[in-house]
Amino acid sequence: MNGLNSRQLEHLTSELEDAKTRLTDEISRLEETGIGDTMSDSLGELSMYDNHPADIGDELFERSKDVALRDNAHILLEQVEAAQARIAD
Repeated sequence: MNGLNSRQLEHLTSELEDAKTRLTDEISRLEETGIGDTMSDSLGELSMYDNHPADIGDELFERSKDVALRDNAHILLEQVEAAQARIAD
């Protein structure tokens, strides 16, 4: 594989496995925060009308950030798995 010796290949394989573990843990942690819940569920309110718009905006921002981080972690995980598949080939 591109002139890599077995030691280098072993190191890359280990790095990819570490990255995969880290990304999987990150995805799990982000999904545990309730990304899939409705806004009213995540706010713990029956109605969002009694909340100040700035509070709802803060919650929406944090939720959007978490979704973006989770989606990015999924993309990186796919890239790591593709790299592992290329090494296996």
